[in-house]
Amino acid sequence: MLGFGFRHLMKFCEAHNLIDRQSYVAQYISLALLTTGSCALLGSDDLLAAFACGTAFAWDGFFNKQTEASVFSSVIDLLFNIAAFVYVGAWTPFDDFNDPALSLTPWRLVVIAILVLLLRRIPPVLALYRWIPDIKNIREALFSGHFGPMGVGAIFISTLATRQLPPPHDPPETQAELLGASIEPIVAFMVVTSILIHGLSIPFFSLGRRVHTFSRTWSRRETPAVPEWTTQTRPVLRGTDIVINRDEADRAERTEVCGGRDHGDVRMQNGG
Repeated sequence: MLGFGFRHLMKFCEAHNLIDRQSYVAQYISLALLTTGSCALLGSDDLLAAFACGTAFAWDGFFNKQTEASVFSSVIDLLFNIAAFVYVGAWTPFDDFNDPALSLTPWRLVVIAILVLLLRRIPPVLALYRWIPDIKNIREALFSGHFGPMGVGAIFISTLATRQLPPPHDPPETQAELLGASIEPIVAFMVVTSILIHGLSIPFFSLGRRVHTFSRTWSRRETPAVPEWTTQTRPVLRGTDIVINRDEADRAERTEVCGGRDHGDVRMQNGG
């Protein structure tokens, strides 16, 4: 409700010139701080509330259209992204990706990552895209379902779950301890896989489009303006004789019939 009401309030202020451009751009930061602070005071899930509030606020894309040309929002997004990537790289426990004591092996993590990427977002988005204003057809739904990167939110939830679960022994003695010891390596592998897959998707899509365009251009060679057989003939100019040569056998036969006179060449006057 907070995001829904804030979106309509911003539309009203923009329509009546009650807010300047600088203040308008900074509102999404103040909305995030207001949401997380209010939920922390109420004892609710601040991360889920911030996500829901941001989704409701940007539901129709009005705020994005108004701020897409702003340099400030782009700089803030870039700084947050760089800080998030640095934090994820420092937090990731790479050594725990192969831990037989926790039943963690690389091939199992790869299978889990493939299933999560295929089943986490794509089926729900394909089923519900008709009710999402920004998605127009099934291709856009498939594209939007694919791009659901996992990052800071997944790390936050796994860290919160680790604190709520009992401290694990070495080796873990119960299922709860096993879950508490293995949840962070599994989530870290999912985050690394998501960064690789979703980060490399755009370059591969661009490369595939360029290769397809190049192949179509190569296959569509320019056809000559005149038929090909004309390139094998000799050009004829106005006012010159056209000589039609016959083969040697016909020439010999005609020579015998005509009494030794050769009429093998027929000349035609090209008068134009």
